[in-house]
Amino acid sequence: MSYIMGGRAQFRVQSSGQWLISVNHKENVTEDGPLRELYGKAEHVFNSASLTFIVK
Repeated sequence: MSYIMGGRAQFRVQSSGQWLISVNHKENVTEDGPLRELYGKAEHVFNSASLTFIVK
């Protein structure tokens, strides 16, 4: 597990093989926030992404 800070995350790959990374982000919808066009339609916005890679 790693935290995203400044748009970046760091982690160590401990062994070779196929790896999967998943990222989840939850943002609250507020009346004066960046998602204000969704106010009254949704309470939260969830974003998710995944990445697979192989380490030799």
